[in-house]
Amino acid sequence: MSDIHVMTLMINARDPEVLAAFWSAFLDVPIESRYEQFVWLAATKPGAPRIGIQGVPDPTDGVRRLHADFDVPDLPAAIAKAESLGATRVDEHGIGDFSWQVMRDPDGNEFCLAVG
Repeated sequence: MSDIHVMTLMINARDPEVLAAFWSAFLDVPIESRYEQFVWLAATKPGAPRIGIQGVPDPTDGVRRLHADFDVPDLPAAIAKAESLGATRVDEHGIGDFSWQVMRDPDGNEFCLAVG
């Protein structure tokens, strides 16, 4: 059994507040937190992935609309494993003491790795 699990499904949107309100009402879950251009909904049940909405200027202009964030126990080890399987690093980001690594799978699909 893997120690890696889906933490968040991120949706890119022009207006994250509008899209968060839609998904919050549709899934019947509250908005859990906000930070700058990000809005996260509560999970639909304990242990389930959350929906996150990320504000971007043009979600269809070369930026993927949907990507998964994975919770990993050891970030450097997860990055190394992904790279050994053909993934590449894109960028590193952080909010306060929380940081994540944006990666691309061998087909170019983006995903993020973080110690949740």
